[in-house]
Amino acid sequence: MNSVSDDLPKGKRRGAQAAQKLAGAYQALFEGRGAKKDAHLVITDLSDYTGWLKVADANATGEQRAYCDGQRSVYARIFRFLR
Repeated sequence: MNSVSDDLPKGKRRGAQAAQKLAGAYQALFEGRGAKKDAHLVITDLSDYTGWLKVADANATGEQRAYCDGQRSVYARIFRFLR
């Protein structure tokens, strides 16, 4: 998967540039003018944000586990429609 930091110069402004690039990808995609690269950035961001590939800590409470499961279920729904 592509990273939002791909093609960005290294340095202290990279975080701001990456956030701007990600926001642009979301806007382009949801406004119907997004390219395949935008879709890859968005799905990669959603995967990371929802914790799709992460496991809850062994000491997590039931509420914390339920929250994590809920986030992952949203990504699973989106991903299922993309397959």
